[in-house]
Order: sequence, then structure tokens, then C-alpha cells
Amino acid sequence: MTEETSSPHAAAHLSRGCNFSDIGPKLSQIEVFTFPKPRYLKDRIEAAILHVDHFNNSILNVPGEEFRKWAGGKKTFYIRVGNSEWVVRSSTSYQDIKELGIVLGSTGFMEVSSYQKGAPAELLKKGENIIILKE
Repeated sequence: MTEETSSPHAAAHLSRGCNFSDIGPKLSQIEVFTFPKPRYLKDRIEAAILHVDHFNNSILNVPGEEFRKWAGGKKTFYIRVGNSEWVVRSSTSYQDIKELGIVLGSTGFMEVSSYQKGAPAELLKKGENIIILKE
């Protein structure tokens, strides 16, 4: 079971009076996840890849609403990872992406995606720093 499906499953059991011990073993310690925050500058966003999903979409730490405000109506951007750079276009759906694009994902965060193709290897590394530049 994945985290996405186990959390609602556990919540459903707890709502019916199930004990925590019935769901799983007691944790010896809680691991704190520090969620990296993007840095918004006039000409760029300094962000990070939080997760790469099974479609090879790179989920960024950039909330969609914040990206929309920062973009100010612009649709074309440069994405830079290390010494590599790509031109991407903002899209409203994955199907509209011709090559490489940036789209609001179901998580509410922006994703770099390549419809029906694998994204470049540099964009498939969780934790990698990524810069989004205005054209």
C-alpha cells in the first residue's frame, strides 16, 4: 500500500473506533520532514524537485497560485538545472505539452512534464535544485 492510499485507509479505521495499534507498530521516533521553500525573485524562482512520480513528472516545491502570481501572465520560461537549460511553456493540461512543459499538478504544486516522453535525466532527481527564469 502506498502512502497516498494508506493514509485515508488508516483514517477510515480510526473513525470507526479502531486503535492505533491495530493499524501498525508504534514508532520509536518521528521523522520531521523540512519542506524546502522556493525563493521568488523578480526574474526567477529558485526551487527544488520534491518528488518524481511514476509518469516521470518532476513535482516542484512551487505552489500553483504562487507561480501564477509570479508569472504575471507569461507563458514561456527557461528551466535550469546545473549547467543544463530548457525552454518550457506553461500549459493547462499534460496533453497540451508538446515537448517539455510546466503544468499545475493534482497536488497543487507545479510540475515539469513531458507528455508521453521521459523528461531529461537532470529533471528526474528528487532534491535537485531547479531555477525557473522568465523569458
